[in-house]
Amino acid sequence: MRHARLAAILFVSIHSLTFPMKTLAQTLLADDDRRDALIANCVALIEQQVAARGPIRRLALSAGIGLLNAVKPGALQRAVSALLPDFADALDPLYRQFQQSQSTDFSRFIDEHSAVATHALIGVTDRRMQASGNAAVRAAYARLRSTAENEVRAALPGLGRILDQRLKSDALGPRRRG
Repeated sequence: MRHARLAAILFVSIHSLTFPMKTLAQTLLADDDRRDALIANCVALIEQQVAARGPIRRLALSAGIGLLNAVKPGALQRAVSALLPDFADALDPLYRQFQQSQSTDFSRFIDEHSAVATHALIGVTDRRMQASGNAAVRAAYARLRSTAENEVRAALPGLGRILDQRLKSDALGPRRRG
């Protein structure tokens, strides 16, 4: 039994070296059509999350998004597009764990690892804001940062479903190594 397990581990190790696994970004952002569909799904998720907030929070978030779009039409789509590769890279360690696991549902896997996923996603925006030269943007983010983790955690099940759907629609499938 022990030899069979060692042989399986060795096979997986050799297979991984011979046929490296695609990263989450490579899988999700493989072509413009897939990327555009993912961006649209993420923007819709953000809009759903805003709509699900209480009336005061919803009004504040809607006003902020409305102002942003008035100043720069399509700003939300551009922001999602700009952040998506970094978000995919941040979630890649979880994706690799998922590929090595027995799980077949990436949405459920992310939900089971929600603290790690939330921290990874928030880390992307934190690093972006630290590097930003725009003091107004940094100040606005600083005001919202205290609620950001709760917002990301609330959106995580929806994001997990979107990612799982995208991975399963990939011709190679989410569990294929290569």
